Amino acid sequence: MLDEMHGEPTDPPLTNDKNQYVYGSINNHNTVIIWMTPGLSGAVSAPRLVRPLRERYPNLKVHLFVGIGGGVPRNPTLKSAYEGIFLGDIVVGWPDRPSDPPVVAWDTGRLEDVNSKPIPEDVR
Repeated sequence: MLDEMHGEPTDPPLTNDKNQYVYGSINNHNTVIIWMTPGLSGAVSAPRLVRPLRERYPNLKVHLFVGIGGGVPRNPTLKSAYEGIFLGDIVVGWPDRPSDPPVVAWDTGRLEDVNSKPIPEDVR
């Protein structure tokens, strides 16, 4: 996937960061590929990638999270079955303010208004 592989940076790793990293470049753009420790995968655990990635690499300009979407329930108010978000769709998110998280964990087992749900500490 990478055009060129790079060695690990000399910066000391974060104390509690159990994620795994590969460094390289794609089309002359420095690239970091990160994945979770086996056994921690899943849509609920995926936001835990965000915090250490932002702390370790604060100058990253683009974050692409591939293959972590769990699913989005269909909104019953939509008029057509073709409206909404489906498997294979690409969802792009960004924070309202720089201090806000661009990714928010959501538990479909709860029927709360999104504005009343507290943001998990590990996503901030």
